[in-house]
Amino acid sequence: AVRSSRPVLRSEKEGALTIWQMPRVGEQYIVGADPGGSSAAAHSRDSRDTKDYCAAVVIDSRGTHVASLHGRWDTRQFADELAEVGKMYNDACLAVESGPYGDGVILLLSVYLKYENLFADKDPYTGKVISLGKRTSWQSKPAMADAFKEMFESGTFATFDTELLGEMRNFHRIPSSSGQLKLGAVAGHDDRVMAAVLAAWVWTNGDWKHVTKKTRIFTRGQHGRTDLYL
Repeated sequence: AVRSSRPVLRSEKEGALTIWQMPRVGEQYIVGADPGGSSAAAHSRDSRDTKDYCAAVVIDSRGTHVASLHGRWDTRQFADELAEVGKMYNDACLAVESGPYGDGVILLLSVYLKYENLFADKDPYTGKVISLGKRTSWQSKPAMADAFKEMFESGTFATFDTELLGEMRNFHRIPSSSGQLKLGAVAGHDDRVMAAVLAAWVWTNGDWKHVTKKTRIFTRGQHGRTDLYL
C-alpha cells in the first residue's frame, strides 16, 4: 500500500539513509539488504556509473516501511552501514541476500562486527540452519516477489518511498537468452525492490523474532574454514 506523502523525518549520510519513522521502544524490526555488486573491484572509476547500488529496507512488526538505506559501497562499507542501521532499529534482524557479494557482507557482520541478529536460512523439513542470509535464485525469486506483491496489495506492506515505488513499476519477468523468465528491472536498477522483497519474505515466512546465538555453522572460502555462531 502507498501511504499518503509523509515528510521525511531525517535524511542522513548525504541522503543515503532516509527515515520516515524513528525506532520505537520495544518494537522489532527487519532489515532486508541487497548487496548489489558491492565488492571492492566493482567500484573502480570506470564501473561506478553502471554498477548496481546497495540497498536496505527497514520494516516494523506490522509491515510498515520505516527507513531506507541506498548507496554505492564496497563490502566492508556496506556491512558497516547495515550494522549501524540495525543497531539503531533495536538490533533489527538483518536479512542479507547471500551470494557472491552478500557472503562477504555476512561474514563481516558476523565475525568482525559481531552483529548477532542475522537471519539464517533453515531447512524447511528439519529446521536446521543451512546458511546465514537468504539465498535467492531465478527459481525462488518469483515466489518471493509474489509474496511481496500480495503483502503490498493487501496493505500490510505500507511505504512512503517514491523511489521504491518507481522501481516496482519497472520490475517484471524478463525472458532470458535461454527462454527462462527471470525477474528484474526492464531498465535501471532493482536494488530497492529486492531489499523490500527480502524484508517482506522474512516478515511472512522467516523465523525472525527473538533470534539468539546457539548454533555453530561454518563456511569454506579461499582462506579456509570460518566458524560462525548463531
